[in-house]
Amino acid sequence: MSQVEVTGPLLRNITLIVEDIERAKEFYTGTLGFKILKDYGDYVSIQTPGGILIGLHTPHDGHTHMVETRGVEFSFLVDNVDRWYERLSSEGIPFSQKPKDTSWGTREAYLTDPDGHVLTITSLSGRTSRAV
Repeated sequence: MSQVEVTGPLLRNITLIVEDIERAKEFYTGTLGFKILKDYGDYVSIQTPGGILIGLHTPHDGHTHMVETRGVEFSFLVDNVDRWYERLSSEGIPFSQKPKDTSWGTREAYLTDPDGHVLTITSLSGRTSRAV
């Protein structure tokens, strides 16, 4: 692993607390296509195609972690929201919002993972004028 100069807080990974590690692994790797880097049983490190690391962790005795889903949303950039929406819907993944254009120049759809974490799939449009 190459050395990275750290000059301030560097987001290394995001860990999601999940109830069922096998169900979460299947969703993030099988459904979304992310890659497993390490599997420790109660903690699995996965990587998105963009290189972001996501940890999936099931609490065990001695841990005070709980599955909490309020106040956080994870946004994944895709090439075509409508195509992803159709594919995931056909696999039985429920969406809370169908694809729609936003005032800030993206097209988005909302779904939840098996533990209730809110996920957004987003694609950029030609009229995007600010960072997303």
